[in-house]
Amino acid sequence: MQKQIKQIRDLEVIEKELNSHTAGILAVLTDEDKLIQHPTNYLYVDKNIYLFFNDEDELFNSIKFDHIASFAIIRSGEFKKDSKSNNPSIYQFFAITISGMLRKVEDSKLTEEIKKYYIKKYSEQTARGEIEFSGTERIVIIDTEEIQAVEEVGG
Repeated sequence: MQKQIKQIRDLEVIEKELNSHTAGILAVLTDEDKLIQHPTNYLYVDKNIYLFFNDEDELFNSIKFDHIASFAIIRSGEFKKDSKSNNPSIYQFFAITISGMLRKVEDSKLTEEIKKYYIKKYSEQTARGEIEFSGTERIVIIDTEEIQAVEEVGG
């Protein structure tokens, strides 16, 4: 079995991928020092990840803020075939992992701005007056310290 891993360093390619996806996996520590992985929707704005919770969300109430968190997306499937390779691939994926400090967004101006981006990404066809923001009462940010992206082909 052969495996080829290619590190992606082009920020434009990474940002295009982050903006085209709607969900990923958040990995955070809870107050009990337990690592939790949580699937969630997100926004990628100004090199940071924004995540949304409602007021009663148990995870939100147990997260250890001001600690490192990680967020990942993965896309598997068909990719551009490398003309140099004659071997058929069994699997291919493109993955991005972002890590940084997890903080609550408490600035009202930033909250309103992020909600506008949320509308643009998730509710394009809905008039602003009809949008229900339940589930987005609490916004957190992963203040990005590191972005890693890889493309892997194997078979």
